[in-house]
Amino acid sequence: MKQDKRVVNKGIQAKTVTAEVLAVGDNAYAVKHVTDAPHNDFLKVISDFRKAIDGINLDRNARAVVEEDIKKLESATKKETVDKAEVGGILQSISGKLKMVGVVLTETASLVEPVKKVASFLGTTVKLLGLFA
Repeated sequence: MKQDKRVVNKGIQAKTVTAEVLAVGDNAYAVKHVTDAPHNDFLKVISDFRKAIDGINLDRNARAVVEEDIKKLESATKKETVDKAEVGGILQSISGKLKMVGVVLTETASLVEPVKKVASFLGTTVKLLGLFA
């Protein structure tokens, strides 16, 4: 009897492979664990930032103008993929509007930590966001 000497390929032959998880071979399996913890932490920081802004004594008109940007910030950070440039731009807008009414974001004690945390989540610093007075 003649034995069949064909080779069975258990690997991958491709020019490009893109995958979240991949398993190849006998009894292979792949598992992906996903957690929303970092994103939930980011949403908490944005919530803390809002509370800090709410705690500032602003007149009704200034509060309304800043409130528009706060809503944009909350909306931008609830997306599945956060656009860091968009969030940075919104923070700069909030900073500029607050400066117009005499509130410097990075010199207001209640805002310093939330702003630093937001910058950290964006992978940058307050200085690189252009938020220093």
